Amino acid sequence: MKLNMDALVHLTYLITPEMIQRKSGSILNTASVVSFIPIPVEAVYAATKAFVLSFTEGMYPELRSHGIRVCALCPGTTDTEFFDTGNFKRDAKFQMAKRMDPRHVAKVGISGLKKGKLVAIPGILNKISILILKPIPKKLLGRFLNYIMK
Repeated sequence: MKLNMDALVHLTYLITPEMIQRKSGSILNTASVVSFIPIPVEAVYAATKAFVLSFTEGMYPELRSHGIRVCALCPGTTDTEFFDTGNFKRDAKFQMAKRMDPRHVAKVGISGLKKGKLVAIPGILNKISILILKPIPKKLLGRFLNYIMK
């Protein structure tokens, strides 16, 4: 929570005054596809990423009027050291999970930022998943995802 929320807000607070003065700048925040849906078993992580998305959405119009671009990058599972350094159970589901190339994820984020997008989502399956899952009632979705996550 300190990293995903507190540090993000603090760093943004430190860098935006100079950007506002220059009337230019870019901020790319890393949220996640889990920003859009409740995730049982990883509820705190998903909630912090939802915060990142909401914070970015709130800053977008405010900073845009000062010439500052703001974008939330919402990748799915990405092949980084996160899984090696975290204490993840390496079961069959973990091994089968398709992890995106971090270079591709970064390119999508930078491209989205340059194009003035509010949200950049790498991967067609991630985009489709969000579109399909978003309208499902949270209570029902939570039960379904709880079953899958366990």
